[in-house]
Amino acid sequence: MQFARFYEGVKLAVHWIRKLKSTVVVTMLVMLIGSANSYATEQPNKDKFEEFKYSKNIKIRVSDFSQAVKLFHWLDLIKLTEIGTETINAIETSGHQLTILHSSSALLSAGVTGAPLSSNLTNGVGEDVYIKFYLDMDDHGTNCVLAMDGKQYIEYTAIQNLFHELSHARHKMKGTWLYFDSEGQAIREENIFRMAWAEYKAKGKVATRIDIKGIEKPVKRGLLNCPVKYVAN
Repeated sequence: MQFARFYEGVKLAVHWIRKLKSTVVVTMLVMLIGSANSYATEQPNKDKFEEFKYSKNIKIRVSDFSQAVKLFHWLDLIKLTEIGTETINAIETSGHQLTILHSSSALLSAGVTGAPLSSNLTNGVGEDVYIKFYLDMDDHGTNCVLAMDGKQYIEYTAIQNLFHELSHARHKMKGTWLYFDSEGQAIREENIFRMAWAEYKAKGKVATRIDIKGIEKPVKRGLLNCPVKYVAN
């Protein structure tokens, strides 16, 4: 089928070149062959992703089952804290759908949470939301963040990173998103989670993250003063 389309496209272009002998048609030939080749080449197939449900309205899309197991485990760990349970419950009772999908591009951004940009994000109605997350990371995470003192870089583990994105998702799904302070909103809740997790693990005092706009972004591990590795959760 794909080869037949390619062959017919070439035949048609050659026919018009012979008939008109126009440089414009030569351009058409290039375009037609390119188009035909796009059929002959395997296209990205969304069906290659597997879908699972964590709960009624939390769906995940992964490229292999091991990523699903890992994500389910991280979500379960997050729910061991009060703010984690509160955040996931808010998502599950929002009336909207959350899709968490594996994305290699999210490696650089340390996760992306998106939704249709509408007044529903801030007026208490909410929207369906997606989180793009790099699910091939280990428990240590892939990035570091700046500490509250503005000088040292501290850990940004997988569950801290995931909770941060869940915080964004919660507010966009509940319509309580702070448009002009989106990162600050998520970081303040992330810091509560950091302290709650430290308490759960009996770690004692824990470093929290700065939320000053412009310097709050995650940094790839191994760059600047960001340590290459941390002790896992």
